[in-house]
Amino acid sequence: MIRAQVKHLVRSIYVMRCGYCLLCETDIGAELTFDHFQPQSAGGSDEADNLVYACHACNEFKGEYWGDTDDARLLHPVRDDLKLHIQEKSDGTLEGITPAGQRYLAQLQLNCLPLVLHRKNETREERSVARDVSINERLDRIMARIERIEKQTRRRE
Repeated sequence: MIRAQVKHLVRSIYVMRCGYCLLCETDIGAELTFDHFQPQSAGGSDEADNLVYACHACNEFKGEYWGDTDDARLLHPVRDDLKLHIQEKSDGTLEGITPAGQRYLAQLQLNCLPLVLHRKNETREERSVARDVSINERLDRIMARIERIEKQTRRRE
């Protein structure tokens, strides 16, 4: 049984997001599960370094798989640099750029339609926020100019 302190630590390491698909607790509406990266049936422990905070779907898709050889091993979401193995395409799908990345995407089914749509929506929201910030920055500069002009006008009067 996983100790409460370890659960708290793992949850904070993953910033309340699934280590595999990156869905957040707030996206799902509930706390996530704890996946034994190296399954207990293969000698894995309940220690924090063997646990991945995972949504139910990713935990199910990963199951007992972890690959005990270099050619078959599953990438670890914290210990491995996933950017070296996986890239996101403009359509929201993920592409495995190495065999390990391809294996990771296939095992965890990370290109299922709901996840692809979620990634597309997140990208759209990020662009919208960036656009809003840019508009607000421009408005701030305009307001500052107006204030300077008003001050200059008052001094002249």
